[in-house]
Amino acid sequence: MDVETQLRGQVLSANSIQILKPTTHCRIPTKDNLMKRGMNGQGNEKCVLCDLEAESVEHLFFKCNVSWSIWASCYGWWDLKVAAHSKGWPHLEQHIGMISTGLVKEMWTVVWFATMWSIWIWRNQKIFKDGADTREQVVELIKFRSFYWCKTALCLDLVQDKWRSKPTEGYMRMQQRV
Repeated sequence: MDVETQLRGQVLSANSIQILKPTTHCRIPTKDNLMKRGMNGQGNEKCVLCDLEAESVEHLFFKCNVSWSIWASCYGWWDLKVAAHSKGWPHLEQHIGMISTGLVKEMWTVVWFATMWSIWIWRNQKIFKDGADTREQVVELIKFRSFYWCKTALCLDLVQDKWRSKPTEGYMRMQQRV
């Protein structure tokens, strides 16, 4: 069973997983996609995270300097150095390909989904709730979400303090997945 299926079954709704899949990015209601459908009544197409460029899927998740700083924090958390792709599918493939070990690779894939989901939630909070979370708080939420999702979907026994500092240490599978 792949990580996406495990996440869908255990911690995320089918709609949440669909929004995160690179193959469905053209359907994510970013400002440019809403304008193409004639639904953006706000009149401001700029990214709410950086306020510099027009908001598109590629910009919001992969090209925005604010989003990139979040990705860079996640890579640093896992002691990885990278120049990442700025398009969804190649970004995911590169992300997953950075780690070759089975279970650690699954954990790393969960981090990708948690990062994408956290950026999307933060963006929506900024638009609809005047969200005041900082970039650092978003990174902490990514650590929390990925910890919980790994524990639940991958059936791992994790220590949260270890996860937050050295995620590849101090884990073991609790049971066989069905």
